[in-house]
Amino acid sequence: AGGGGRAFAEARFKEATAGWNAAGTAYGESESAARKAKAEQGLEAARGAKRRGAWEECLAAAEGVLAVAAGNAEAKALKGEAQQVLDDARRAAEEAKRKAEEEAAARRREAERAAEEKRKAAEALAARPEGWSHREGTRAGERRTVRVGSQEVALRWCPAGTFMMGSPSGEEGRSGDETQHKVTLTKGFWMGETEVTQGLWQAVTGSNPSHFKGDNLPVEQVSWEDCETFVKALNERYGQAGMRWALPTEAQWEYACRAGSTGPYAGTGRLEDMGWYTGNSGNQTHPVGTKQPNAWGLYDMHGNVWEWCAWYTHDLGTQAVTDPKGPGQGSIRVYRGGSWCYGARFCRSASRIRDVPVYRLHGLGLRVALLPVP
Repeated sequence: AGGGGRAFAEARFKEATAGWNAAGTAYGESESAARKAKAEQGLEAARGAKRRGAWEECLAAAEGVLAVAAGNAEAKALKGEAQQVLDDARRAAEEAKRKAEEEAAARRREAERAAEEKRKAAEALAARPEGWSHREGTRAGERRTVRVGSQEVALRWCPAGTFMMGSPSGEEGRSGDETQHKVTLTKGFWMGETEVTQGLWQAVTGSNPSHFKGDNLPVEQVSWEDCETFVKALNERYGQAGMRWALPTEAQWEYACRAGSTGPYAGTGRLEDMGWYTGNSGNQTHPVGTKQPNAWGLYDMHGNVWEWCAWYTHDLGTQAVTDPKGPGQGSIRVYRGGSWCYGARFCRSASRIRDVPVYRLHGLGLRVALLPVP
C-alpha cells in the first residue's frame, strides 16, 4: 500500500509539473505575441512620425520599440536617423544663436562708436570759431578754399538737384550694374576740386603710401578703411563749423562728375580732354588738375586714380530715389572714375567697381566732400 501511494503521488506530481510547464509555455507565447504587437505598433508610429518630419516623436517611438525588442534593426535605424536630425538641428540653432549674439554685439559696438564720434565732432565744432559765414554756395561750381595745415583745399559747390544716375542700355562699354534711374539730392554739398593729393594726405596723416611720389600727384595705394581714418582726422583737426568732411556717396559722386551732362564723359565729352587713362597716361599718375575740368570746375573725375565712395549698393534699381546713401553696412565698397591703368570704358561717368574695404592699388585714391550739417 505504501508503494502504491508513492507511485500515485509521483504520477500526480508529474501531471502537475507538465501542467505548469504547459501553462508557462502558453504564458510566454502570449507575452511574446504581446511584445511583438507592441513593437510593431511602435514601429508604425515611428514610421509615421518620420514621414511627418516629427523627429522627436519618431525618436521616442523607436526607443519604445527597443525597450520591448532590443534587437529590432529597423527601430535602431529609425532611432539613429532621428537622433542625427535632432542633433543637427540643435547645432544649427546654437550656431544661429551665436551668430545673432555676435551681430547684436557688433551693432552695439558700432552704435557706441558712432555716438562717441558724433560727441567728439560736436565738441570739436563747438570749440572752433565760426568758419564760412555761409555754409552753402550760391551757384553751381562756386569755388571756396579751406586751409588744412600747409595745404589749401579747393572745393566746388554742387547744388541740390535731380539727375539720371547710371547709363542707358545702348551706352558703349556699359556694365550690367549701371541701371539707369532718377535720383534727387535735396541738399547741396562741396566737392573736392581734385583728388586728394599726396601733400594733403601727408599733412593730415604724416605718411605717404603712394607708389608714384610727388606732392601734387594724387595719393594712391589707400584702402577704404585708410580713407575713413583720413576723413576722421580731417574732422577732428580741421573741421569747419556746421560742416563735416566725408567720402561722397555714389549718388553725390556721379552727380558731381556729370555736372549736368548725360553722356559717358563730362566736360567736352572726350576722354582724351578730360582724364588720364591707358591710352594717354604713359603708365603712371599725373599731377592733379592738368586735364580739363567739367562744367562745375571739377578735375580728374575721369581717370588718373579711382576714387573710393562711402558705400556700395548692389542693385541700383530702376525706381526714382531721393538722397540715397547706401546700406551703411556690409563687406563690399565701391570706387568710381577709372584710372591711369584702366581703359576708356572704366572711366565713364556711370562705371562702378566694387571691392573689399581693405583693398589697395597704385591706381586707387579718393576725393573728399564737405557737407553742411543740418
